[in-house]
Amino acid sequence: MPDWSLSLAVLILGLIGLVLGSAGVQGAIGASGCRFSPWQALVAMLPAMAVTLQAIGSDASTLGLGAIIGVHVLGVLLAIRRFSSRLRAWSLIGAAIGVWGLGFDGRLGRVDGGVLVLLCLLYLAWMTRAARQSASPRDDGKTQAAAVDAGQPTRLVRSRWRIWVVISRFCLGLILLAVGARVLAMGALDLALVLDLDDWTLGLMLVAPVGVLAGWAPILLARPRPDEGASRLIAPGFAVDFNLVNLLGLVGLTALTAPGGLPFTRETLLVSWLLVILTSILAAAALIRAEPA
Repeated sequence: MPDWSLSLAVLILGLIGLVLGSAGVQGAIGASGCRFSPWQALVAMLPAMAVTLQAIGSDASTLGLGAIIGVHVLGVLLAIRRFSSRLRAWSLIGAAIGVWGLGFDGRLGRVDGGVLVLLCLLYLAWMTRAARQSASPRDDGKTQAAAVDAGQPTRLVRSRWRIWVVISRFCLGLILLAVGARVLAMGALDLALVLDLDDWTLGLMLVAPVGVLAGWAPILLARPRPDEGASRLIAPGFAVDFNLVNLLGLVGLTALTAPGGLPFTRETLLVSWLLVILTSILAAAALIRAEPA
């Protein structure tokens, strides 16, 4: 049996755990009524985030950087065919240039990482508030009527049972995500040793596609509800939010947890991250052009 076959089997097991965990967490979020919130982008980023942070724990910072760049490129490709607001498009460019500027001293430290994570949370909170304000006022009457009907004892028992089911599903999904990420990171690092691959290439060509697949598959394969079309499974701007969580949240967490920070070499600044900026500009231009009048 070839040496790489065992590593590949471990990778497949890790991928299965990631997909199941992501499906569990996203299902719990959808059941709680937050299905189309911008925070759904953060949930979709959890598989890539978990694998990257596990790799950082194994002292493979360059693998994490390659995964970040790969996730961004794949996320941009997923965002091209969709539309979004100008604010999201310009925020995407600003995030890419901002990280590039912070990395000019050769490394993103913990202070830089903390700032990026804070910006990510502020952005998600801002977009959540904007999404709620733009919601249809007609939903208020339905919500109030549902609240009156829920006053019956039977409905209260069912509601409490549903809450516990959602919480249990969410916790189980997080456990599967953590275990799957650990197994996949071990398999990826072992495969790099067997095939004599550098960590950056492994993160770009393997960890990034696996993370994006595990995060997006439950959404793309989910069945729409009876009262909504298939196009509602992915909210407008979701793909851009996904990329922004990657550039702000994942980069920030990696800089916070990596020993000595996240290294930005000269090649990264002048080649790899310039590709990130260029793809962000092209994606923003396509998104603005596709924005409905």
